Amino acid sequence: MAEAQPQRIGRYEVEGVLGRGGTSTVYRGSDPQIGRTVAIKVLAEQDDDSAQRFLIEMQVLGRLNHPNIAAVFDAGRTEDGQVFVVQEFVDGLDLGRIIAAHPQGLPSAVATGLLLQIAQALAHAHERGIVHRDVKPSNVAVLVDGKAKLLDFGIARIVQEPSDRTQVGTMVGTPHYMSPEQMMGEQVGVGADIYSFGVLAYELLSGHRPFGGSNMSVLIYKILNDKPEPVSKWVPSLPSALVGLIDACLEKAIDRRPTTMSEVAEVLESLEHHWDASVLVAPLGSPRADDLISESHATRTLTGLAPPPPTATLAGAPVPDPTIVGPAQPPAGTTRAPPVPHPPTFEATGTRAIRADWRDLTGKTVGRFVLHERIARGQSGDLYKAWDPSRGELVGVKVVHANDADARQRLLRGGRIWLKLNHPHIVRVIEVHPDYDGLPGVIVSEIIDGINLDELAAQRHLSLAQSVWIVMQVCEALGVIHALGVVHREVKPRNILVSGDDLHVTLLDSGIARHANPEVDAFTKVGVFVGDLTYAAPEMAVGRSDQRTDVYAVVAVLYELVTQSKLPFPMESDWQPTGAALDALPARLRAVLARGLQMSPAARFNSIGELHDQLRPLAPDRQRASKSRAVVALHGIRTQAAWQRAFSEVAGRSSLAAHVDRWNFGYFSVFRFLMPWARLAKVRWFRTTYQQEFREAGTAAATERPSIVAHSFGTYILGNALLRYPYLRFDKVLLCGSILPRSFPWDQIVERGQVQALRNEYGSHDVWTRAVAWVVPGTGPSGLLGFTAQHARIEQERFTFEHSEYFERGHMDNRWLPFLTAEIEQRPARDSDVTAPPEEARPWVLYVIYMILMAAAAAAWLALR
Repeated sequence: MAEAQPQRIGRYEVEGVLGRGGTSTVYRGSDPQIGRTVAIKVLAEQDDDSAQRFLIEMQVLGRLNHPNIAAVFDAGRTEDGQVFVVQEFVDGLDLGRIIAAHPQGLPSAVATGLLLQIAQALAHAHERGIVHRDVKPSNVAVLVDGKAKLLDFGIARIVQEPSDRTQVGTMVGTPHYMSPEQMMGEQVGVGADIYSFGVLAYELLSGHRPFGGSNMSVLIYKILNDKPEPVSKWVPSLPSALVGLIDACLEKAIDRRPTTMSEVAEVLESLEHHWDASVLVAPLGSPRADDLISESHATRTLTGLAPPPPTATLAGAPVPDPTIVGPAQPPAGTTRAPPVPHPPTFEATGTRAIRADWRDLTGKTVGRFVLHERIARGQSGDLYKAWDPSRGELVGVKVVHANDADARQRLLRGGRIWLKLNHPHIVRVIEVHPDYDGLPGVIVSEIIDGINLDELAAQRHLSLAQSVWIVMQVCEALGVIHALGVVHREVKPRNILVSGDDLHVTLLDSGIARHANPEVDAFTKVGVFVGDLTYAAPEMAVGRSDQRTDVYAVVAVLYELVTQSKLPFPMESDWQPTGAALDALPARLRAVLARGLQMSPAARFNSIGELHDQLRPLAPDRQRASKSRAVVALHGIRTQAAWQRAFSEVAGRSSLAAHVDRWNFGYFSVFRFLMPWARLAKVRWFRTTYQQEFREAGTAAATERPSIVAHSFGTYILGNALLRYPYLRFDKVLLCGSILPRSFPWDQIVERGQVQALRNEYGSHDVWTRAVAWVVPGTGPSGLLGFTAQHARIEQERFTFEHSEYFERGHMDNRWLPFLTAEIEQRPARDSDVTAPPEEARPWVLYVIYMILMAAAAAAWLALR
C-alpha cells in the first residue's frame, strides 16, 4: 500500500512524488512565498543518528554556491519530527540517458563543453573541502540550454574535518566509476573525484566505459590491475590534449593524476567547446532509443522528437537501482550478476572496513565480563575470550563495531536470531546486550575449543572423506538456520571451527545474516552486500540472496578443500570446474561442484538439504572422521600442570587429542626427586598409566601410537621408562628443558621403532637444567647442549629461552604443532638391545648434607616439645 502523500511539508506545498528510496522520499513542491518550484527530500528513518547524518549532508550542500551545482534552499523538520531539506528543482535530462542514446559517444566539442562545466563544479566543491565521491552520468542533469548541473553530494565527505559519519575504510560510490583507492576502502580525497571524472569523460566521448566485465569480481580486478584502452581507440579524431588528460585522470596512482580539478578545467577550457541541443534527442535507429522512450512518464517535445523524460533530481535523491556493498579487496569467487539498466550504487565494506583505530580492550572489564584476549577481528566486531564470574567459566564476548544506532540495532537483531538456535553444529549465543557498559553492544557466546577451517587446511592434509564430512556438518547447521527463514550470507572457512577426534564442526554466527524475505526486518540493509567475494554468490552483487546463496558458498568451500585452491579470480561467465585436480575426483563430486557453482540460483541445488544428500555417499559412516592422534603432555616439577592446560587448548585447534588428566603426577618435590626409590616409583607409574590409557584401550597399535611432549622431570621419567620397558611405543617425542644425559641412546630407540621421531629443544637459560646433572645420577645437560646421538629422524633446535617461554602459545603453534602433525612413514618395531648411558657417580656428599639437615630439623622439633 502506497504511503499517503502529505499536503504540506513545512511551508512548502507538495505537488507529487519524484522518487522513493530506502532512506528518503523526494517530492515535487512549490514555495508559496516566492512561487518557486522545489524538490523536497524527507528522511524516512527517524532515529537521531540518521537524522544527524541527513543534516550534515544538508550542511555540506549548503556550502556550495555554483551555477553548475544544484542549490540548497532550506532545511527543517516536519510536524511529526522528520527531517527534510529543500533543494533546487532541476528540470533537465539525465546525462546517463544522453550517453545511452548516443552509443558512439557525443561530438567532441559538445562533450568537452559539458565536461568543462562538471570540472568547474567539482573544482568549486574541492576548494571548499568537499569531495563528491560519486561522480557518474546519472548524477549530472543537462538542461535544454546545455547547462550541466552536478547532483547528489549526499555521500560527500568534508575533507580535513573531524567526522565519523562516513568512516574511513568504507567504500561508497558506483563500481564502474570508483577509483582504485575507493575500491580498496582507503581514505579518499580529490583524487578519487578526478579518477571518476576521467571515467565519465571516457564514456561521454566514446560511449564505452574504460573497464567492464562479465561480473563484479572481473570489474574490480580490472580497475585495480589493468590499464584501460586509450579513448582514441574508439574515437581516433580526438585532440591529443584531451586524450592525454583522460589518460592522466585514469592513472592508478593518485600522484600521477592531475593535482586539482582546476587544472583539468584549464585544459578543457583551452579546447573547442560548444553546445548542440540535438544531442538531447535519441537518434532514430539507436539500439537504446525505444527503451528510453518506453521509460517515459511524460514527454516533452525537443526538436520534434519525444525524448526520455526530463529528470527532476535532488542531490542525494534515491534511484531505483539496487545498492551494492562489496569487499575491500578482490578475492576470487563471484560470477556474473544479472544486468541492470544503470550501474548500481556501490557502498563496499570488506576486510579494510574494520576501523583501524578501534581499540584493543584486552585486560579491560566490560560490565561483568573480564576480557582476557582478543581472539578474532571481524567486519562486525571483535571477539574476545572473557571470564564470566556469574557462570564461573570462559565465554566469547563479541564487541560490536557499529557506532550508530541504525547499524548497531541491525547487528543486534541478527544476534537475537542466534539466541533461538540450539544445534550441536551452531555456536550457542548466550546473551545479547545493546549499549553495554558504554560500548555499542556485545554478543556473548560459548567458547569453542577448535581451529578454523582455513588454518586446519593449511596445517594438515584432509582426505576427501574428511573434507566432505566437514561440509556435510555445515549443511546440517545451515538447514536449521534456513528453517527459520534466515540466510547466513557469510559461510567461509574462517567461520567454520573444527575440533575433536571426529572433526566436529561449529558454524559461527554471521554479522550479516538476514531474513530470506526482504520484507522482513533485515539484519543488514536489503540491497547491501557485505562479505568475502571468494565465497559470495553472484546475486549478492545486486543485493539479492536466498538459501541458494548459502548453497553456493558451501560448495565454494568444498571446492577449496578438495582442490587445495580457491575459485579462480576473476571468474569468467562461462567458467566450469575442470582441471587436473578435479579429474581425479569421483564423478559424483564433480557433478556436485558443477551444479553448486552455477551463476544462476535456479540452476543450483534447491536447498541445503539436497546438497547434503548428494554428498552423503562420498562420506560413509566409517569414513566420516578419522581419529585424531593422541598426544601426552608430561610436565616438569616446577611448572606443575599449568602448561598442560595451555598445550591442551593449542593441540585441540589442530585436532590433536591431548591427554593430561592421568598424566599429572601431582606433588613431587625437588627433595623427593633426590631419592632414588621415589624416582623409580614415578617411572613405574608412567608404565602403568600408559598401559591403562593406551594398550588396554587398544589404541597403541602400530599406526595409532600416541605422541608425547615432555618437559624437565617428565623427560627423565620418559627416558628411563623407554629403557626399562621396550614395549612402550610412541609416534613423536618432543623434549624441552631435558635433564637426560647427552649420551642418551635416542638413535637406537628410534632405529628399533620404539619411537618414530624425536625433537629436542635445548639451550634454555635455566638453573635447574644446569644444576640437576650435578646432584642426580642418570641425568645430564642435554637441555643445555643437546644430544650427541645422530639419526635422520632426530631433529634438534637451539633456543636461548627463559624457562617459561617454551610454553608460550606462539612457540607451540610455530614449533610444536608442525612437528607433531607431520606425516611420516611408520617404521616397524623390532627387537634389539639398547645400550643404557653410563651412570654418573652418586653424590654422596649431597646425601650426607641432606641427612644432616633432616637431623637438625628433627632436633629442633624435639627441642620445641
